[in-house]
Amino acid sequence: MDPEKPPNRRHESRTPGAALNVWARKQRLLAGKHFTACQTVDIDRGGMAISSPTLELKTGDKVVLRIVHEGRQYLIEGIAGYRHPLETSTQYGIIFIRVPYEFDALLDNLLDDDSEETEPATPPAEQNPLRIPQLRLVKGTQRRSEKRAHIPGLAIRAARKHHIKHPIFVKCDLIDIGCGGVGFNTKNLQQPLLSRVELELCYGDRYFRLDGLVSFHQPDPQGGGRYGIEFLSVPPALTRLVDELLSR
Repeated sequence: MDPEKPPNRRHESRTPGAALNVWARKQRLLAGKHFTACQTVDIDRGGMAISSPTLELKTGDKVVLRIVHEGRQYLIEGIAGYRHPLETSTQYGIIFIRVPYEFDALLDNLLDDDSEETEPATPPAEQNPLRIPQLRLVKGTQRRSEKRAHIPGLAIRAARKHHIKHPIFVKCDLIDIGCGGVGFNTKNLQQPLLSRVELELCYGDRYFRLDGLVSFHQPDPQGGGRYGIEFLSVPPALTRLVDELLSR
């Protein structure tokens, strides 16, 4: 290695993300709900690089990513850490802030499959006289991934969130639960990413009702499928219960 040439730390421990289909949009109150298709460049546990000729982001913008891989859909929140114009598109470095548990499992597989001997892809900075800024953390951001575990005896029902009529709850098969979310299988619920759901949790004589957001969906051809739900409202008693059960 040339001692005068610093190591390419931006691509250290990264793997190409060509197998991931990615759409992105701004995350803010007045932003449109339309997602823009993006090309993946590379990815690691902390973030990913994407490019698009039409996506318009500024450094520091909050971003929602919709990622599809082998029929499974993941919803991830992040922040644009850098913005670099290319000849026909713009490349962005997205810092992950909130990552579904299921996407962390996918990352484990993607990064494990990447050989350490494989030479990292040449970054656009080496093809362009302009230097791409380093992917940097934005003040006040911190990556969050809520770990979960299976808890026998915990029953769960879910329903589409209705603001007017009474929700119709269906029984679900619990996969795992944590303080920030829950995973389950069901054949009687059809909810897309970003949709709101209501949950009923029962453990012994304790009952909880809370709101959630679909952050992961693996469809089942026969209906329903596997869901990952991020809690939007969590009663303190449920947090204490989950902490107690996970610590056993």
